[in-house]
Amino acid sequence: MGPMHPVEYFAESIMNPNAVIGKKYQEPNGSSPMTNFTEKMTVRELIDVSAYIASLKPKSASKMVRAQSRGRRARERPDRSVT
Repeated sequence: MGPMHPVEYFAESIMNPNAVIGKKYQEPNGSSPMTNFTEKMTVRELIDVSAYIASLKPKSASKMVRAQSRGRRARERPDRSVT
């Protein structure tokens, strides 16, 4: 999920699930089946959940990341993120 959207997208989807809904996820009336969490989460919980979702990577994602510095050729380094 993370690489597909910025963290703000996930926060908005949690707080306002009807803001952006893919057609395959819509209810027959066009609304989202997801609960609105506006009154159910603290700001800290929203930040934590949004950051967690943004950190998720598909299983097919490479375990290596490419780093490139000024004018130098890119080199591969292991991804040290926690999964």
